[in-house]
Amino acid sequence: METAADQRPQETAQPVHDGLLVDIDGPVATLTLNRPERRNALTFALWQALAAAGQHLPRALEICLTARTVPADEAARLGLAETLVPREGLDAAVADLTTALLAVDAGAATATKRLLRQAPDNLPDQQYAAERAEQTGRLRALFGGATT
Repeated sequence: METAADQRPQETAQPVHDGLLVDIDGPVATLTLNRPERRNALTFALWQALAAAGQHLPRALEICLTARTVPADEAARLGLAETLVPREGLDAAVADLTTALLAVDAGAATATKRLLRQAPDNLPDQQYAAERAEQTGRLRALFGGATT
């Protein structure tokens, strides 16, 4: 006898992080490490993605399926919002954040984004080496080649 679960279409595995796939089949979610070139070595970012997928998948699925409005405190708790401000303080908070972002050196911002993008694929020693190389290059650029 066929059940309602048998009639439910199976979803294919979707990447939720570079190296982590999630396959949802009815009430079961299967998390699969997908980094064969690294023998599925776990990076800090991958550990975080695993934890987040396991912790928030039911809540995220519920929010998406019901299209409900998420209160600010819940959005912050789930990591959907970084900062909460009262409505009357929103314009000032946006102005403060914009000023802070525009004050960052463009080269430093570019380097930071590059390091963050490559971090999920790096082992800790590789990431430390990349950060050291970036810092050395930035110091040489600031001090005209002298890094003593």
